[in-house]
Amino acid sequence: MQKIKALKKVRFIRPGYAIEYDYSPPYQLTNTLMSKSIQGLFFAGQINGTSGYEEAGAQGLVAGANALLYLQKKQPLILSRQESYIGVMVDDLITTHLDEPYRMFTSRAEHRLFLRSDNSYSRLFNVAQKNKLLTPQQKTCCESLLNSENIILLWIKQKNILLDGKTIPCEKYLKRPSVSILDLLPKKLHGLSFYKEAAFNVETNIKYEGYIINELQRIKTARGLENLKIPTDFNYDTLQGLSNESKARLEKVSPQTLGQASRISGIRPTDITLLGLGLNKNVSRET
Repeated sequence: MQKIKALKKVRFIRPGYAIEYDYSPPYQLTNTLMSKSIQGLFFAGQINGTSGYEEAGAQGLVAGANALLYLQKKQPLILSRQESYIGVMVDDLITTHLDEPYRMFTSRAEHRLFLRSDNSYSRLFNVAQKNKLLTPQQKTCCESLLNSENIILLWIKQKNILLDGKTIPCEKYLKRPSVSILDLLPKKLHGLSFYKEAAFNVETNIKYEGYIINELQRIKTARGLENLKIPTDFNYDTLQGLSNESKARLEKVSPQTLGQASRISGIRPTDITLLGLGLNKNVSRET
């Protein structure tokens, strides 16, 4: 540890692992895990009230990347709850009052049909690449997998199946529960990089296409809330009809977007309607 410049004088008092620990209320952080009151100070791990190595590692990734991007004066890494489980966790932390250590469960994600392990590369590769989070080997592997998926999907879309004297698009035929994509693909495609994984990913997207389209529509609607920014100096007292309790909760958390405000404990749908109207009035005045 002393090889780290900032820790050159560090010393161990005693080794140990604490089950109980103090924490800093994470609602005091932005969605980059930076302190709202101290610019350039980032928090990650148990200090944010989380429990679990995966949760700590995910926060370390976000906080570490954003600490560097902050120093470089570049756009921060922000993962939304619509595109990743890390985004769900960070959003929960900064908008929710914690009564016990936080663990990340799939049930916390309202868009978990879209947040699947098989589409993680197509969802997040561009984000990771943009923020230089991949080693050259990882980048090559991801590109190879995605390229194989594109080749397989193109083949499926171009082919038809002759069944009972009728011609059926291969893509439609594959939606049948009893049909496997591995039984359809020709041997010439077997040599593709990550062949079985790529084939499985393509098959999953095709079989669940209808559900995925509906899910993407819900995500698009949800992003309407997320995109409506709340100014840091917004005066909640100007909103007629908003209870004092709701004003106090909003002022305490200081949400960055209307979407974050909607997930604060105790905030009602009517409060969000009033807040949305107030924000739109501010936008109208500015323009």
